Amino acid sequence: MPSLNLDENFLSSSEGMRLIKLATMGEMMANITHQWKQPLNELSLILYKMKKLANSEEAEFVGAYERAMQIIKYMADTTDDFSSFLNPNTLSQEFSLADAARASIQIVKGVMKKEGVHIELEVLANSKICGHKNRLMQVIINLLNNAKDALNLKKIEDKNIKIIIDSDDKFAYISVQDNGGGIDESVMDKIFKPYFSTKNNKSMGIGLYMSKQIIDQFNAEITAGNSDNGACFLIKLPHKGEIDE
Repeated sequence: MPSLNLDENFLSSSEGMRLIKLATMGEMMANITHQWKQPLNELSLILYKMKKLANSEEAEFVGAYERAMQIIKYMADTTDDFSSFLNPNTLSQEFSLADAARASIQIVKGVMKKEGVHIELEVLANSKICGHKNRLMQVIINLLNNAKDALNLKKIEDKNIKIIIDSDDKFAYISVQDNGGGIDESVMDKIFKPYFSTKNNKSMGIGLYMSKQIIDQFNAEITAGNSDNGACFLIKLPHKGEIDE
């Protein structure tokens, strides 16, 4: 990134500190991308060789191989997205909101199945969105994992997460709901702030903060609330062509 060339008074201000943190984060993301790319490529090659050696057409084996390759691709794409996260010149693309939700579920379904969490996707109306599909998937996956953690923390026996996709004339909507009892009203206004966590200090508390930064890049909104049975996060996105570039 270019040098900031700022005076000491500005650097000591809250805005200056924010810019320094962003610059540091950008450098860190670039280093992570460089460090991860080669191992991910090697892992992909090893899996391919294992598939050839196994020479199996069994559905379960083929499904596991394809899912593993999909996860590797997602990880590689995510490192690229993180490294370009602060770059305003990254081009947007058109993608289906329902496709992004399905791909996100595919990534986490192994963990969810292991922990006894059922995910339901209901598409009432699909929409085309302009932006970065992988970044929106990062948000959806984060919301799914947060819901899973809440269900486990509260020891819910019948663990359910529901994703609903809908739209109207101007906006598309995606909500992620769980049956974990909901969010304490006393912390509702803090959950999108950096380093705030309700997970007994087991989390750095940046997941929802980063999710909000990503949603802001879509010129969209993310809000948190409670439904009848648990927490509900709602993302409101402009339709294709209505995002500012």
